[in-house]
Amino acid sequence: MSGLKKAGYSNLVGCRGGGCAVCKAELLGGEVSYDDPVADSVLTADERAGGTCLTCRAVPESDVTIEMRNELRLISPLLRQLNEKARVKAKSVISGTESKE
Repeated sequence: MSGLKKAGYSNLVGCRGGGCAVCKAELLGGEVSYDDPVADSVLTADERAGGTCLTCRAVPESDVTIEMRNELRLISPLLRQLNEKARVKAKSVISGTESKE
């Protein structure tokens, strides 16, 4: 969730404690763990096996790709623009067409 805010977006937020399941998302890549137990009534074993995670409680173990179930709201166009410029620059550096400085 904090990554969304840094990128200038907001998502529907519920209890923030892993109890309401409002923040469920599809984990498309990478792995997550949970520091605290999550009730099976909130996130079933089948959902976990199928790649569903709770964005409020999941701790990425690697780079992750998720698909949100709820719509995102753009809350800061300036942050979105800055992040887009940073992504473009990073791709240029990686591809060798631009220096890091």
